[in-house]
Amino acid sequence: SNKIVLWAVSGNFEEFMVDLSSNPQTSSRCKVLVILGSLDAICKQTPLQKEKFISKLPAGSVHKKIRGGNHSGFASYPSIDAIDGPRTISLEKQHSITCRETANFLVR
Repeated sequence: SNKIVLWAVSGNFEEFMVDLSSNPQTSSRCKVLVILGSLDAICKQTPLQKEKFISKLPAGSVHKKIRGGNHSGFASYPSIDAIDGPRTISLEKQHSITCRETANFLVR
């Protein structure tokens, strides 16, 4: 089956997302993993944004939240603390958790 992994993407990006739930070619054959940091201030979403975002994903999509992780922790660039939440875990730990969850999802 086809697999998609979304790091640090949420309902506030919903308007840019393709609807994978209603396309017969993707809805039954595509699996999606969404990973967010619990302190990600860039991917804050309202309940309505979250509902719309989830509605565009295939049924059975997997959602993971990294406790203590933030938005910039999904990359290796200078911190953007002015707009992002402060990470309470190390960058290395967030990278490690992200890589492990992604690899586990892709090999299943």
